[in-house]
Amino acid sequence: RFDFIRGNEVQRKYVKMVGCVQDSLPKRRECLMQANASSFSMHPSSQENHVVMQEGQGIKDFPERQPSDRNIDEYKGFIMTDPSVIPTAPADFGQASFTPRSPVKIIISSLAQETSDITHFPKTLTVVPNDVSGSLNLTLKTSYDNLDIRNNQNGTAPNNNIVDTIHTIYFGKTAQQMWYTMNTDIRVTCSVNKAAEAIAASPNHEVYRLYISNSMEAYPNFKATNGWDSFALFSFRNIAFLQTTYELAYEPTQRDLTFRDNLVRMMKVFASEGVVEHGWDVVPQTMEFANTAEGLELKSELPQLGVCKELARLGLDKYGWQS
Repeated sequence: RFDFIRGNEVQRKYVKMVGCVQDSLPKRRECLMQANASSFSMHPSSQENHVVMQEGQGIKDFPERQPSDRNIDEYKGFIMTDPSVIPTAPADFGQASFTPRSPVKIIISSLAQETSDITHFPKTLTVVPNDVSGSLNLTLKTSYDNLDIRNNQNGTAPNNNIVDTIHTIYFGKTAQQMWYTMNTDIRVTCSVNKAAEAIAASPNHEVYRLYISNSMEAYPNFKATNGWDSFALFSFRNIAFLQTTYELAYEPTQRDLTFRDNLVRMMKVFASEGVVEHGWDVVPQTMEFANTAEGLELKSELPQLGVCKELARLGLDKYGWQS
């Protein structure tokens, strides 16, 4: 865990890693803009003082899927603190002596398939969208073996139980959808839920959980991936990015525009007035941006709550993306 000063120092290491060490800010910015994208998949090893290449995987892939003899470290992640909003690690909020003049309101958000822009099956396996019983099962078993988890702390989750469990909790999804959602729940959804509950233990904070399952209507396989909310928040201005990167002839539909309008309105009112949507209460209640005509749904519990319990039973709750 880092405070905002130490966190800033750690983040600056990435600038040095890609070789952008110019004296002036404009020159460093120009260097970063021109840097090869693969440079940003490198990170300092957590165990050795050198840089290793993550091959675009790391935090957005099944935890430690690579065999240990590959000598590729798991990206650990960190939570940055600051003196005004998050003065200590969320786990310590209940005992924190932080006393602001008025309660601090926080919206904690995540997307339903947030890791799907990078997470893929191993290149050595042939994968088709509906290959649920083939590549997915093999990948799950291999990945779980590499975690070296035979049982969780209570001894209730034998290794061969992972396939049946994943198929049960993600019933009805294609293989690729299962993989995307499972990785996101392990990395993001469940750990964000934990952080929200921990911060809510503070009498000085009001924590609101936001969950985005809304996705691009014209391309249903695109799902609620990382950046979709930002793309909508800025009114789909970077359409060229989707066209060149994903080769999508994209034009926002009415459902997409409804998502944009709801999101922009919510952020504006919260930032200017400190007010949330009518009827939206603090955790465990959740506001979900869904693929419905209205676009907003209030839920009485945290997102993926039952799924998170099953993943914890498998011993996979310890691999959250904490950032």
